[in-house]
Amino acid sequence: GEEEPAGAPAAAAPLAPLSAEDEALLRLFYETKLQELCHDEHSRDPTKFTHRVLSAAQLYFKRFYLVVSPMEEEPKGVMLAAIYLAAKAAVQRAYWARLADLATERRVQPRGSSS
Repeated sequence: GEEEPAGAPAAAAPLAPLSAEDEALLRLFYETKLQELCHDEHSRDPTKFTHRVLSAAQLYFKRFYLVVSPMEEEPKGVMLAAIYLAAKAAVQRAYWARLADLATERRVQPRGSSS
């Protein structure tokens, strides 16, 4: 076979699939972060991320993961997309960049995750 050039990064080992319990814990983590993010923004500005938006975002998030594994699509992106779509559906102003900033401020990432 072909040899890797000196100093080239080694190929990453394939990730082992998550157990059903681990997938459920990962989804629960992001569902909780979704709620926290909406509640925090709503407390700053009561016209943003109303309970209607929160409920719709939770529904979008849960329905998406009925058919897709968190190993296939990153939950953080799905969480932000669910909030964004729920806000747009409720005719509330929502900006993608602001949502990404909020997620970064709140450090929305499970422990031990590198991305």
